[in-house]
This record gives sequence, structure tokens and C-alpha cells, in this order.
Amino acid sequence: MRHPLYFFSLVLIWSSTEFTYDRLMFNVLWSGWIVLGSWLEEKELKDLFKDDYIQYQQKVPMLFPIKLPCPDF
Repeated sequence: MRHPLYFFSLVLIWSSTEFTYDRLMFNVLWSGWIVLGSWLEEKELKDLFKDDYIQYQQKVPMLFPIKLPCPDF
């Protein structure tokens, strides 16, 4: 996966056994921040490395260690 630190950050914040409303809001906001940050980082890396990074993106999943099948159109 391309962002293992972000993935394990998500695992860490969602691994709590007790969810209050403030904890849930914290988790949702930080999850959104992590996803947005990784998306912006991907955009910057595409601009910097062009076709090499696009090929890398096609081979390696972004945040979760599972590559979902995607039909070619």
C-alpha cells in the first residue's frame, strides 16, 4: 500500500473500545483529514513523477492493503 502510516493511523484512532459522541467526531474528522491529505499528496506526486507514479498507482493500493478488482473499460 502506498500510505502505510496513514493506514495505521486510521487503525489506531478507530481501535478504541469505547465510543462517545466526542470520540466519534474526533475519529470522523481525523479520518477525513487523513484521506484528504493522502489525496492531495497523491496529486502532488503525480505532478512530480508523472507517468512513473501513475503506473505505480495502478499496481499498489492507496490506503487499504486490498486491491479491489476494477473492470477495464
